Amino acid sequence: MLNFCLSMIETEEEKDKFEELYNKYKGIVHYIALDYMSKEGLVEDAAQETFIKLIRYLDKIQNIDDHKTFSFVKIVTKSVC
Repeated sequence: MLNFCLSMIETEEEKDKFEELYNKYKGIVHYIALDYMSKEGLVEDAAQETFIKLIRYLDKIQNIDDHKTFSFVKIVTKSVC
């Protein structure tokens, strides 16, 4: 999934930022999706769709470790689910 998402991003700087975001929040996204859905296949689809949506907002994310970013990732994940 990471490689697919990275292929959608143009600059190396944005790719690095997205990879950091992905590595930081992939577990949380998976956990939230699992809480909403019972089938693993649906969880994986929701996680992928969440990260694809996050690519659109990458320029608005200033700090990966910020509480605002954490909250935003949670909101997007719940919305996808």
